[in-house]
Order: sequence, then structure tokens, then C-alpha cells
Amino acid sequence: MRTLLPLCGVLLLATLPVAAQTTPAFEVYGGFHYSRINPGEGADGGNLSGWAAAFQVNANNWLSFVADFGGAYGTPRVRIPGASATDVESDVHYFLFGPRLTARQNERIIPFVHTLIGAVRGSGLPLLGAVAGGQPGFAVGGSETAFGVAVGGGLDVKVRDYLAIRFVQAEYLLTRFSTADGSATNQHNARISSGVVFRFGERE
Repeated sequence: MRTLLPLCGVLLLATLPVAAQTTPAFEVYGGFHYSRINPGEGADGGNLSGWAAAFQVNANNWLSFVADFGGAYGTPRVRIPGASATDVESDVHYFLFGPRLTARQNERIIPFVHTLIGAVRGSGLPLLGAVAGGQPGFAVGGSETAFGVAVGGGLDVKVRDYLAIRFVQAEYLLTRFSTADGSATNQHNARISSGVVFRFGERE
């Protein structure tokens, strides 16, 4: 997170001061998504991949409100303290909402930063912190919905008035899944995605 936030700031400041572009009224994003999930409590982290989608309403040329959704899946081979490595069938789904700040000074290069808050539902890998803490079998057939916060940003490249390529969207993702004693604790994860953005309408 320490390196991600300065990078987002640089992206916003790096846009060249050319003629301002037209701001669409709303945007729809879809793409590929990769998550690095770190369950904590000494358990190994693992990589999951899947889909990403978002709906963005632009209030003006710099402030937007975003609904962000995604799913990532996999069977990473991981280890918990005191046990041998094993394959863990896993999935996570994201339901996040919040404001986004966008720099539109450049006609084609469009960086943005955001903070999104909501829920993350997971099974398998995200719950291994509870297993590592003393509840064998907790993650085998169960799932849990936890609080989540994503802080990060990205870079769109406009190719048509109605279409842009999301070159990258990268975030630090905080989740609070349960540990063995039932209390919630912080897990420090990461998300990255890339895809296409469809742009609709025009904001005055």
C-alpha cells in the first residue's frame, strides 16, 4: 500500500495539460481480475483469478461514484503451520462501492484513484486464518462474508468516444475474516485487473 498510493498520485499529476475531453455520463467496465489472498495466522497466501465488472456514474469531470463487483477462483496449493501442503478449492466475490477521482486533462490518458467499501464473500483460502489458528475443517465446506476496503487506482486509455481500454487497475484490499476464536482480524491482500470500458452519454 505504501508504494501504491504514491503511484496513484503520480498518475494523476502526470497527465499533460491539453484540451479537456468530453466526460461520459456513465461507464461500464468488464475485464480479467487477479487476486493475491493472504489469510494470515501463519497460513500461506495464494493466487486466484476471475472476472471484474463495475458501473460508474460521473457527477462531473472529476468526481464519480462506482459500484465494483468481481469474482476470483482457484485451487492453490498452500500450507498452514503444523500441516503439510494441500490444495484448497477457493473463491472470493467482491461487492464494493465508493467515490472515484479522475484526471481528465488529457484527451486519451485518463488516470484515476478511489476508495471502495463493502463486502467480500469467500470460501477456502480466505478462511485459512481460522484453520491455522486452531479450527481444522473450518474452511472445507463453509463460507463467510466479511468487511472489505479497496484503496487504489488505475489508468484508462481512450480509443473511441464510446470505448476505452483499462490498461491497469490495482488496489490494496483489506478484509476482516474471522480467526479461530471467532473475532475478526485484518488480512492484507491485493487486486489487479485489466479490461475494456464502455462510455455512454455526455456529462455537461
